[in-house]
Amino acid sequence: MSQQETSFDGAHNELSQSLAVLRMRKWSIVLVAAVVLASTAYFSFRQTPLYESSTRVLVEPLKLSAGFGAGDYSVPPNLETEKEVATSAPVLELAAKELDLAEGSRGLLDGLSVDLATSTEILVMSYSSPQPHVAQERAQALAEAYLKNRRSQVLSDLLASSDTVQEQLKSLNSQLETINDDIPEETNASQKAILQTQASTLVGQIAVLQQQLTGLTPPDKLQVGRVLAPATLPTAPASPNHVQNAVLALAAGLVAGVGVAFAKERLDDRLRGRSDLESHLRTPVLAVVPHVKAWRRRKRALTVTLTKPDSVAAESYRTLRTGIVFAASAREAKSVLITSPHPGDGKTVTAANLAVALAHAGKRVVVVSADLRKPRLHRFFGAKNEVGLSDVLRGATPLQEVLLPTEIDNLKLLPSGPAPKHPGELLGSEAMRATLDELTEDFDMVLVDAPPLLAVADAMTLAPVVDAVLFVAEAENTTRAAVDLAIS
Repeated sequence: MSQQETSFDGAHNELSQSLAVLRMRKWSIVLVAAVVLASTAYFSFRQTPLYESSTRVLVEPLKLSAGFGAGDYSVPPNLETEKEVATSAPVLELAAKELDLAEGSRGLLDGLSVDLATSTEILVMSYSSPQPHVAQERAQALAEAYLKNRRSQVLSDLLASSDTVQEQLKSLNSQLETINDDIPEETNASQKAILQTQASTLVGQIAVLQQQLTGLTPPDKLQVGRVLAPATLPTAPASPNHVQNAVLALAAGLVAGVGVAFAKERLDDRLRGRSDLESHLRTPVLAVVPHVKAWRRRKRALTVTLTKPDSVAAESYRTLRTGIVFAASAREAKSVLITSPHPGDGKTVTAANLAVALAHAGKRVVVVSADLRKPRLHRFFGAKNEVGLSDVLRGATPLQEVLLPTEIDNLKLLPSGPAPKHPGELLGSEAMRATLDELTEDFDMVLVDAPPLLAVADAMTLAPVVDAVLFVAEAENTTRAAVDLAIS
């Protein structure tokens, strides 16, 4: 296989895994999105509706005269500067005075926004208020105040510049007058030529300043800008926009939900299917048995291979039987220990149903209840637990006297018997080894229901005296760490 094909397969597997996470965590995603959407809707509807009125102001270039018949010239505006000026204190004070606001300009800035129309010399001045007519009046007043302030500022700047030029002209004219008075009285020809040159220079400078002064003279009608579109009375609130908020909240909720889903997946150490269990056990999985609702009620012992032989679960146990028979024949194994990491993983129900499935296949089977601490196996066959394995291991009762028949002729049950004080020592005794040896001589298959691996050490004590171990894991709750610790 080429490197490109390998990369494609890897990407495909990652995509499949991601989609599987989304399917498995779909309710978490839906819940997070619903919470975000509901929270946004709650705060959106609690907000005070705001009405917005806008006006468009054209900022015109300043047209000034160049003087001496040279025509007019224009000074283009800096719109970024004008945008800042539109929200400055002088403009706000002019608008507040026009509106006759008791609180002055302090309350105007909060509702004001100024934007630039793209690729134009237009300022869009907007004002927001809970009252429509207030929004309209203030937007219009602010636009007019901006134009009034700009006109006043331009005139002030022109006047200041004109005063400076006039002062310079006054000084130069005084110098020229003094030189002109000195020229007729000068008798030295060279000195007289110098004075005439200085007078000519001063005349040129005065001419330039007079031209500048002409350019600084404002026209009769100074145009600094005009209102293109007056503020109108808004008929519907501009904010909050419930539809927009809902769409954005839904999108954000879905993104957050997906993030939560992958975070939970990363933190969740539970097994993910058959292949996941096989990778941690480093051995094939023989069967996957679907859940039966009645198993959730632990007080009720249900043997589906007897009560519901046509069910999917019963068929799964028959599949397990096939795998066990094949593996046992390959290894010449006759005794199988059945255990799991934790209580409630399904080891006892597996032992009972597997025993029935093997018996139905014509095998002579005995199922041993070796969980001496919390025995449940006898309930699956409706048997009593008055005497059993513990009595045999103590030497109180012969083995053949405690073997109980079941409703299947070639299936026998060895109950656990009364709970001993030291079950671990009994299970690790030579008597236990001898009992298993005797059972393997009399039966084709011996199934041993052992305690959970991580709860007590009994299963580890029994493992050396059996031919094989059947490991049972609960698909929804067993963690990878539990499996790794159990098989270690």
